[in-house]
Amino acid sequence: MNTVKASFVKQPKFYKDFKCIGGACKVSCCHRWRIDYTVKEVERLKNADCSDSLKSLIETSFEPIPDMKKYQIKLSEERKCPFHNAEGLCSIQKELGEEYLSYTCQIYPRYILYYNRYVLKSCSLSCPQVLKMICSDDSSMELENLKIKKTLTDVKADSIISKTNTPALKYKDVLFDFFYEILSDRSRSLETSVVLGAMAAQKLDEYIKKGQHDRIPEIIKALKPLLNNPQQIEKLEAVKPNLSLKANFSAGLLRKIRGSTIFNSVFDNGIPSQEIFDKGMDIFREHFSGTPEFMRNIALNLYITNEMPYKSNSHSLFENYCYFAAELAVIKCLIPAVAVRYTPVNEQIEMAISYVDRSFTHGNNSVSRIVEHMKECKLTSPAYLLGIIK
Repeated sequence: MNTVKASFVKQPKFYKDFKCIGGACKVSCCHRWRIDYTVKEVERLKNADCSDSLKSLIETSFEPIPDMKKYQIKLSEERKCPFHNAEGLCSIQKELGEEYLSYTCQIYPRYILYYNRYVLKSCSLSCPQVLKMICSDDSSMELENLKIKKTLTDVKADSIISKTNTPALKYKDVLFDFFYEILSDRSRSLETSVVLGAMAAQKLDEYIKKGQHDRIPEIIKALKPLLNNPQQIEKLEAVKPNLSLKANFSAGLLRKIRGSTIFNSVFDNGIPSQEIFDKGMDIFREHFSGTPEFMRNIALNLYITNEMPYKSNSHSLFENYCYFAAELAVIKCLIPAVAVRYTPVNEQIEMAISYVDRSFTHGNNSVSRIVEHMKECKLTSPAYLLGIIK
């Protein structure tokens, strides 16, 4: 993490109100995840003045991660953190205070990212409380700009090597603002907005690959009226959904990255059922009727927490965008599959989305795995993205 200077902080409206709900959380981040501690953080814990029971737990609960110069907490057979007590609270924080937690535990589910002119903040959908907040208020993902007068610490920033290998990062803030604006436009459907973004990413890549990254602001200016062409938007809006394509893609990808068979609930004898899918969507709409921008808010938050436009500097702008679109496609298709199978619907949908986001956003080499799957399915063009997203 880095100390950076920036003119302002940009964050979604909901961010300032987020608070961990602790023991009330049913998808705890203290369960199933690898929890890392640095060598310095472990030594500090071991030297802390605490009860004998906590000291004993500290001495026996950490193991080194080979080749990483870090420690991880040994999870129980139920894959729970040993410091997660019966009240659903952290024994370390309760007895010693938050400053003794690892950086990971202190900051999660928050993201603090450096985007040249500003620092961008949000919270991950892998936390169900975040999902609950952004899906209960249609304006929750509207970005607010807050002036700052001091340098910020613990900010994730691109390395010098990354900037050298990916010169387009010079315009990371410009690219982010451009795509966020496309996805935010409520005058058209979310699906059309996603595809317009894909078209823009593909066109920008043509210039970036030629070494013309300094033309990014100029190209964006030229692209805006083309993307907002009424005839093009009308054609995209008229494209009919392809259930077979999107259900088979989403089921295959989720099976690959999580081993999940949840999509079986919308299949009948191995074939996606339109009747079952529609039933699931009807149930979903009934339970989330008060927030028509539910999916758009999810998309906007994913665009931030997937660290777009370049989560992976070893992949192109368009490949990174495909990764973002793939997670959104899986979540959109997951919702009816969960709605027809589980109750209470709201809670189960929130839990399912949080687990999916864990696999996408926090998985190792996640961009490579998803892009490879999309290439295997021959789904790496804006037209095919429309097929899996609509």
